[in-house]
Amino acid sequence: MPRPERDVPRKYGDRKERELHDRGYRPTPGSGSSSVKGDLRRADFMVEVKATRNHSYSVTAETMGKVRNDTLTNGRKGVLIVRLGDGTELAIMETTTFERLVPSD
Repeated sequence: MPRPERDVPRKYGDRKERELHDRGYRPTPGSGSSSVKGDLRRADFMVEVKATRNHSYSVTAETMGKVRNDTLTNGRKGVLIVRLGDGTELAIMETTTFERLVPSD
């Protein structure tokens, strides 16, 4: 039986999670339902993965607030990875995180 249309982004997200796993990120067991948050983690990052079939994705204050709050509890840097329908992948983080990672000239 084919999956309902609304499940397609989850498939993209699951695929992206597997790709990141191959690059050293580890899945978070029970992502979001336990005290350890985020879809994936690495020593220095907590990653939330979102996907859409569309060519755009709205990043809301609520979504970034969730990433921020989740990182405060585990001491990692937060990043939101978004996969768009055309295959474009974006890594989105707060400016303060970016500034800590990239020193000024």
